[in-house]
Amino acid sequence: MKTIQKDKKKAVLIGILSGLLSLIFVPALFKAALSDLIYGRNYLIEWHFPFLNTSIEIVKNAKPLTILILIFSPIIFGFLSIEISGIYIKLRKDFLNKISGILFQLVQITYILILIIYFAITVIFNLFPESEITKFIEVLNYSFEKKMIALFVTILIPFTYTSFALNRIKNYFSESEKES
Repeated sequence: MKTIQKDKKKAVLIGILSGLLSLIFVPALFKAALSDLIYGRNYLIEWHFPFLNTSIEIVKNAKPLTILILIFSPIIFGFLSIEISGIYIKLRKDFLNKISGILFQLVQITYILILIIYFAITVIFNLFPESEITKFIEVLNYSFEKKMIALFVTILIPFTYTSFALNRIKNYFSESEKES
């Protein structure tokens, strides 16, 4: 009985720690790799506690979609992480591995939601004029109405995805109940 409790605690710890460690290091490296692929060494990697951060230079003549991909690359990384861990959960049938995978996904979903709220607040209130999203909107020279429409669309996609991912997590639990 005690080993089962110990295994559950271990699974919870592994899921949360792996999610947090992946968020500390990997999104910045993912963004740097995308920037290198698109522009070629147009980035700076720095340590901003508690995260590794990649800054990109917003080039005025660049295509808006490529800049948006780079700015939202941490969110894209979160999507990819959730999908890969979903495959892991499907492949592993034991309960403890499912718990680790689900907790990893929940950490990633939380990160995506925090980033989306940060982007929204930054754009609406212009709180951080040096942020990449603010510089990007300045380069586009959008009116306030166009900014809000663009913000709505860019927020709608990640929120829709996180809703889909949370529903899938609920399905994992209902599948586990059917198997028991």
